[in-house]
Amino acid sequence: MARARNIKPAFFQNQELGELQPIDRLAFIGMWTIADFRGCIELKLKRLKIQILPYDDCSIESIVNNLEKARFIRTYSVQGQSYIKIINFEKHQNPHKNEREAGSEIPDISEAEEKSNEIKELNKDGTKPDLIGTTRADSLSLIPSSLIPSSLIPDKSAKAPSAYADLL
Repeated sequence: MARARNIKPAFFQNQELGELQPIDRLAFIGMWTIADFRGCIELKLKRLKIQILPYDDCSIESIVNNLEKARFIRTYSVQGQSYIKIINFEKHQNPHKNEREAGSEIPDISEAEEKSNEIKELNKDGTKPDLIGTTRADSLSLIPSSLIPSSLIPDKSAKAPSAYADLL
């Protein structure tokens, strides 16, 4: 269900938003109207396109990617379903108390973090991290003494002379 939201005048002077295409900025505002009281939206591309940009010839997938790369939204999954979280939504919007009381069926990103430690975070260059090869190598967990040949391990039964023995 679409909801009324507020647009602050500072929105139009935001330099990071100014780097985006006008269609991306318009879609971002449109996302506010369909987001729940926490700023969460079900990510179904065809439905999203029809809900916010039905008359525009554009790629909603590209728009979502651009907004995520610019860090205005974040995509996440819970039990195989994809969602969008509008970053700082609750900071800039004040949903009606009835909307909060009604709750939402859409899980928030914090719930996704609890269910899965894998979040789609972006690197500083806007790319998604490559998760292949990011687990620790087994070689970092070796027992240190196993790397020293037995012929080089000193005999602990023989008492080594103290460097300070002659001072006593």
